[in-house]
Amino acid sequence: MWDARPRHRPWLRTGLVVAGLCAAASATATQRPNASEWSAAVALSSQLVDRGVATTAPKPILQAAAHWTPDDDWTLSLSAAADAGSPASPLQSGLAATRTWTLSERWRWRAGLSHSRYLVAGVRSWRVERNELQLGWQYQDRAALTLSAVRLRGHARTYAALDLTWNRALTPQWSLAAGLGAAEVARYRDGVARSGAYGYGHLGLVWRRGRCSAELYRLAADSGAPRPWNVARAEPWALTLTLAL
Repeated sequence: MWDARPRHRPWLRTGLVVAGLCAAASATATQRPNASEWSAAVALSSQLVDRGVATTAPKPILQAAAHWTPDDDWTLSLSAAADAGSPASPLQSGLAATRTWTLSERWRWRAGLSHSRYLVAGVRSWRVERNELQLGWQYQDRAALTLSAVRLRGHARTYAALDLTWNRALTPQWSLAAGLGAAEVARYRDGVARSGAYGYGHLGLVWRRGRCSAELYRLAADSGAPRPWNVARAEPWALTLTLAL
């Protein structure tokens, strides 16, 4: 079972550190070059949710990501996440490669391959591994449609997911973001796995200033959303604070 004891002090301590870094970065930020080969970011989230399904308990989660762009078409990424109360013990890690093709001034086509690992700690600990292939179309920086093929280690079949995301700038610092999706999932009855599906979505506000950003989303998923690994269900609200390095 997940540790249900309150962890207000790690949350407060980590939040103050992120806020201080944001203030320092905003005060000293300089213009970045147009093309950067390396980029990185750290973030603090209230919970990690993937396609409407909670992958961590509702507690402060530290995240880190690094991206290498050897040219305008390719991006390689590394990511990791850990409980803010024990950052030395990662809960999740991932590796991804993305290739982008420019179709016109407004349209781009994108293909990506990723491998993710989830460490689930309860009465016993075990790892869940996931491979995912994505194909998608992007309209400027406003909308994207992505079709995914997901394969979990130990599962005999591949599951599909379809995601539509949209964002709209309200001011130079504020924007509105929304998303809808549907995904296949395995359902077990009488010891036999059967394919099912569920829907999910989000709506929220994004604030950006210099190297700092904050995202607040209202999450929703239908009653068919799975609850894997005995992790708590996704909370209705998710907050993420990010600092780009």
